[in-house]
Amino acid sequence: MPHTSHTPSGSKNLIGIVCLLAAVTFSRLISIYSFYLYDDAFITFRYAANLANGNGFVYNIGERVQGITTPIWGLLLAIPHRLGISIEVASRVLGLLFEVGVAWLILRHLGRERLHLAAVVTVSLFAIDLYLAKVAVSGMESSLLLLGTVGATMLALNGRMTSAAVIAGLCFFVRPEVLLFAVSLLAFVWYEHRKFPWRPFLLGAVIILVGVAAEWLYYGDVIPQSVRVKAAPTGSLGGILSLSLFPLRDPGQVLLTISMILGLPIAWKHSRFVRVYGLWVGLLFLAWLVTRAQIWTWYCIPLYFYKTVVTGVAIGKIVERGQFFS
Repeated sequence: MPHTSHTPSGSKNLIGIVCLLAAVTFSRLISIYSFYLYDDAFITFRYAANLANGNGFVYNIGERVQGITTPIWGLLLAIPHRLGISIEVASRVLGLLFEVGVAWLILRHLGRERLHLAAVVTVSLFAIDLYLAKVAVSGMESSLLLLGTVGATMLALNGRMTSAAVIAGLCFFVRPEVLLFAVSLLAFVWYEHRKFPWRPFLLGAVIILVGVAAEWLYYGDVIPQSVRVKAAPTGSLGGILSLSLFPLRDPGQVLLTISMILGLPIAWKHSRFVRVYGLWVGLLFLAWLVTRAQIWTWYCIPLYFYKTVVTGVAIGKIVERGQFFS
């Protein structure tokens, strides 16, 4: 009896990819009409609008106060506003496009790892997850962060550490906790190649230092006011666990947490992406627990996303192999 491969080819493969990307697009379009913009997004919107209008990258005209945690997102949103496009609309459209980009990267990379069925399951879960869809159109920078970290991880896994370092350095100005992502990426590459990637490390460090220096020269400060407030140890252990792992408002996330825990040994064994991104998510989660910082839903997007990947890879391998461990 001839062996049947799960790997699609030719036109069937293309049709499958288009259908999955269309599912993500449709999911986010529905979310635009179902969910609201987050209050915190309007802080970035105001910085972007003032910059586009020639009033400086500030919240209040004439006051150079560092109050924006995501300057790259603000700079990006200033462009459509300058062109006469509503920042609110632009943030949602860009979020949708970034989400489709993440889905495409997952399909591409897991396909390279010969995890074709896993890629289909992962993107399907990514499309239907309530919290991922909600935050994607909230006006926040989370989708840009996801695209950047996923892209940098895949570049590093393909041996393109210089490009990965550039993206990781820039992502520091999307969310400051990306510093933990850079550490995890360097640690994995160092472990895998038994050689520290000095050139990419220095390139990423230069990008961060130049950006930080620019913030200091412009604002006289490099730590946003909101970071100072939110970094205070006001979060409870129960609150962190509830929001990140067992959000009662979304039973789907609870199920994904359980499936991630059960499926992690399988996914960890079969996917390098799961291992590398898992280091970053693990460091991020540990930082929350240690600092007891106040966290919000959009902080948890890397973890929510990771749950879909682990679950997708695990289910794909179980179905493909017909057993729990191969």
